Amino acid sequence: MTYITNVVYDNDANAAFDMEYYIKTHMPLVQKHWGPRGLESWRVFDYSKDSSSPYKVHALLMWKDQASADDSISNHGAEVFGDVPKFTKLTPNKFAGHLVSSSSSSN
Repeated sequence: MTYITNVVYDNDANAAFDMEYYIKTHMPLVQKHWGPRGLESWRVFDYSKDSSSPYKVHALLMWKDQASADDSISNHGAEVFGDVPKFTKLTPNKFAGHLVSSSSSSN
């Protein structure tokens, strides 16, 4: 069953976040370490222009299953989370759960 991990960074106007580094370096690092272990896809959302949002940035990671996510984060998380200080001083917050329903449009 598809498992989702959300990684969010608080919308602190005083904290820098290098989005270019995040997209061009950090997320490929995530893919390199976690892709072979069950990470199926990821998406990044930038909410920094929305002052009402509690989050500045949100990464949504879709996994094959919970075991893949748990193993990747537990056994290969140091490489990924060790990179965080290179693009922000903000602490990543994580929450996760199973995908129970979805929809998409096709043209």
